[in-house]
Amino acid sequence: MATDKRGVQEFPHIFEQDTTNGNWVEILLPSQCTSVKIFSDIQKAHIGVNGCTDGGAVSEAVAFDIPHDEIHDFKLGEGNSRPASIFVSTHGGDSSVKIMLIE
Repeated sequence: MATDKRGVQEFPHIFEQDTTNGNWVEILLPSQCTSVKIFSDIQKAHIGVNGCTDGGAVSEAVAFDIPHDEIHDFKLGEGNSRPASIFVSTHGGDSSVKIMLIE
């Protein structure tokens, strides 16, 4: 089930997101959010934007891999090109990732 962060009003906003091995979790983003930082200390993580569905299987064709123990900065863009959500998953087991939403 998607995580709805559209009501967030204070930035940066940090939270922990549970993930499922090999399946996307959608995170609905607040309109002020222009970038995110993602960190996974246990498993390799995946991030996706296009071609993903909440609960759907991760496709390597649309997934960007993030090594564990590294912070990944992801600029979302602005205006009409900015995505309304991002998708996260982990590889190697159910886990969680830390996410920072930035205005």
